[in-house]
Amino acid sequence: MCLRLRPHHLFCLRTWVGNGYSEAFTENMNHVSEMLKADPEQRILLVRGADDLCAACPNLTEDGTCRSEEKVQGLDAGVLGLIGSADSFVSYGKLRSRADAAAGERFPPELCGECEWFELCRSVGQLT
Repeated sequence: MCLRLRPHHLFCLRTWVGNGYSEAFTENMNHVSEMLKADPEQRILLVRGADDLCAACPNLTEDGTCRSEEKVQGLDAGVLGLIGSADSFVSYGKLRSRADAAAGERFPPELCGECEWFELCRSVGQLT
């Protein structure tokens, strides 16, 4: 099985503490986060557009796009700029290492500053 992730969700998973858009989203994010912690060799496919985390998000529209699609596409592009483009299928551990090396403990305001979760992520640091 391969998990589909938007690039910016690599950063979201680094600091996930259970605050989400809805109960369904939070449950899905908890499930994915725990699965990846248990198996860092989980294969990931980085995708442009809605992914397996978006599937339970209340911001996902009926046509399969995010209500904030322009913003999240910018986040995705920024993360890809930091970690480099990924192979077709890469382990979560390898992608996580790239994200950690690129960002360290900081959450670049030029990348994440417009996100509604920025202050929470910055205060959490790298707990996950």
